[in-house]
Amino acid sequence: MSKRAVRFIALPVGQGDAFYLETAFGRVLVDGGRSIQGFAKLFCRHTRRIGVDVAVCTHNDADHANGIIGFLAAGLPCREVWLPARWLSILPHLLDGEGDVLVALADSALQAVQSVRRLRADSLVGEGDRSLFELYGEMLARRFEGSAPDEPAGDSMIVVSEGGRGWPETLEEFLEALAWEPLWNPLRSDLPLWWLPKWWDIWDRLGWDREASSLFLDALRAADRIVRIARTAYHAGIRARWFEFSLRRPAGGEPWLQPLNAREVMSQRRIDKTQLFDYLALTVANRESLVFWAEVQEGGPGVVFTADSDLDGIALPQTLAGAIVTAPHHGSEANARAYEVIQKHLGPCGSVTWVRSDGRFRSRPGKSYLSAPGRRLCTLCRNSLVPHKQPVKLTIRGRRWIRIWPTMVCSCR
Repeated sequence: MSKRAVRFIALPVGQGDAFYLETAFGRVLVDGGRSIQGFAKLFCRHTRRIGVDVAVCTHNDADHANGIIGFLAAGLPCREVWLPARWLSILPHLLDGEGDVLVALADSALQAVQSVRRLRADSLVGEGDRSLFELYGEMLARRFEGSAPDEPAGDSMIVVSEGGRGWPETLEEFLEALAWEPLWNPLRSDLPLWWLPKWWDIWDRLGWDREASSLFLDALRAADRIVRIARTAYHAGIRARWFEFSLRRPAGGEPWLQPLNAREVMSQRRIDKTQLFDYLALTVANRESLVFWAEVQEGGPGVVFTADSDLDGIALPQTLAGAIVTAPHHGSEANARAYEVIQKHLGPCGSVTWVRSDGRFRSRPGKSYLSAPGRRLCTLCRNSLVPHKQPVKLTIRGRRWIRIWPTMVCSCR
């Protein structure tokens, strides 16, 4: 094992999460924030590195996934990319071009908006800072708890080849054809609406309903992110590894980087086109965010990458005391449950170091983050006298995480 120094860095992205960890075992980037442009330069500037061993995309929210697109597109060295396994079921419909995917998504969006409105009327959901599409995904995630909505019949599977680069043979021919982004790609989320094929017909199917249209467009954006990450990683020769949300049987990864709420898989069921919208919504659900534990040194304090999870039902490592825990969902009060889970696991005398990455939001951090036992550090504190973002940098000394100057402690007010 090399003598590489241990470093943890919360990168000062404009919005979202982007964390870098360097240990003797390997280097990992977990999420990349919201901005595609400029992330690669930001990464290199603050880490003083040009690549990683593993890049992880915990889920398909723009403020986690977009920076991964930018990192891969810049051609920075990366051996493996770890992705949510649901994407395997989704990609065939987005890549092969068969059938009218846009019409299917529009029809599903019109149905989904009725479900969200019923939940809202019954006061079963609160919007907070979440979009309707995210709310719908959360509703599905809570309902199915890791299973599939309307589990498809039959045994048709999408299988990752043994000993290959992690990309199913059934997808490789389509990925091979996507050496670059075609200008006509209807999934591109940066194009004006009138670029969509049959856009007038689609809007007519949506009934010119603003909320249904919002759901439809968010589904397109989610699809676009998945295709861009897959296409870019494939053509860079990066090995893909797939993790399926599972609270009961977490497994896989590496000895130094292990999933706490997922298991590594080599296959996923095929889905029908009518299920595509629901599967896309589940990819942005905070509930299904992949959570990882990184072991920094044997028996010493590690790092829990929580993404946007509330940690409910997750078995935490026994060596959690003294660890770094990334603040779930940027310190949002919607994830208050996570702080209870951590504290119950630690006991009355235990504590951790909380690291929060966020943009400028009035509602964040919530009171649960601010009252959580232990140290707190933010890339940007609310109402702080310090106007600029900081990279939060820590290292290990004597089996303890210590700040690297000039990292400042939380001053949120």
